[in-house]
Amino acid sequence: MNTLSLSNSVFTELVNIDVFKKKVLLRIDINVPLDRRTKKIADKSRIIESMASLHYLCERDAAVVIIAHQGDTIDYVNVCSLSEHAKIIESNIGKPVRFIDDIAGPYARECIAKLKPGEVLLLDNLRYLSEEISVFDEVVHLSVERMTETYLIRNLAPLFDCVVIDAFSAAHRRSPSILAFQELLPSAIGIQFQKEIEALNVTHSLERTPCHFLLGGAKVSDAFSVIEPAFENNIVDKVLCGGLPAMVMLYAQGIHFHEDYLRFLNRIQAFSFLPLAKRILKKFSDRIILPVDLICAIGQEYTSINISDFHFHNFCYDIGTESIALFTKIVSEANTIVINGPVGCYEEEAGARGTRVLWDAIACSPAYTIIGGGDSVAALKKFSKLSNFNYVSTGGGAMLRYVSGVHLPLIESLKTAHQNIDHPISHNGAVRR
Repeated sequence: MNTLSLSNSVFTELVNIDVFKKKVLLRIDINVPLDRRTKKIADKSRIIESMASLHYLCERDAAVVIIAHQGDTIDYVNVCSLSEHAKIIESNIGKPVRFIDDIAGPYARECIAKLKPGEVLLLDNLRYLSEEISVFDEVVHLSVERMTETYLIRNLAPLFDCVVIDAFSAAHRRSPSILAFQELLPSAIGIQFQKEIEALNVTHSLERTPCHFLLGGAKVSDAFSVIEPAFENNIVDKVLCGGLPAMVMLYAQGIHFHEDYLRFLNRIQAFSFLPLAKRILKKFSDRIILPVDLICAIGQEYTSINISDFHFHNFCYDIGTESIALFTKIVSEANTIVINGPVGCYEEEAGARGTRVLWDAIACSPAYTIIGGGDSVAALKKFSKLSNFNYVSTGGGAMLRYVSGVHLPLIESLKTAHQNIDHPISHNGAVRR
């Protein structure tokens, strides 16, 4: 793999700032998969992995306020209150975690002002604020400086002594909660963030080729943000596509879908990636591996259907038998495998086989394996063991972009904050500009 890595010296680490009895804002990423039927948390791995910084802060009697997001507002499927997250955090750290259903309003500010050293408060889902939804940056395009004027930042920043950013898995997002607090407050990277950078830097130094990406899941944007730069930066040899990225690629190739499926793809804004998909296929057609058959429902049966016949069926659950054999053969030839997303609807038996077989094949492979993303880890825990993979990242899209050499807004922001560490601090903890 040929890419560039970052030293921790370009960041201010948590151990290098004074947090003893300070009021600390902790931005973590506890965005987790939800059960489709119950809407309860289906896998709490990312929450548990995010607790190291909180433990550190509690041991130093800091008054900690946690902010985080849950779900993606493109389809609103996984958006929910963080009340269940608070119970999991409380169980993990062994002390009370107060949850309130406010974020930056008068009640939240009052609770923050009254918070005592050693206490922990979790505010509600950041996605409930307009400036924190997925499409905000696409429409408004605020500079980081302008982000400091948003409702969230101007209401919360004056209440804190410092901010700790421990959300590597959201490092590719351009939202105020990720980028703007460090413009106004002394800041540091959290323990999990530091661990991610160190682990992924190790993968950069391996130079183990061929390197193959296996991209699936439902987040089409993550896949299409890295395929082209990964090829152009000579990082990846082949990209195997399953899940929704494969559906977009197949449609770009001219495969006809049932109108119900087209409406679904349109609703999740997948068609916005069609021009990019066509360009990628034109430039790298021999290095993009797509399914040759799909598992579709025919009455009460689930059958492998050649992709040329897919338009007769309104839903695809998994890659088909021939595709599984093809993908398995290709991953067996790799020396490095980077995985983000299951190849089918792994939660249901009809869509589980492709992911299960591939996970087993990759686990048995001598290749260096990296897997990341909420659904990826949930599927891995269902079909295999975390220990069967060399590195399990809390990040999906962020991990992919980092190993592909793609610019990550949060990393640039924290590097700038580190360079500006000597800014004078006002009485309320905010930097005088």
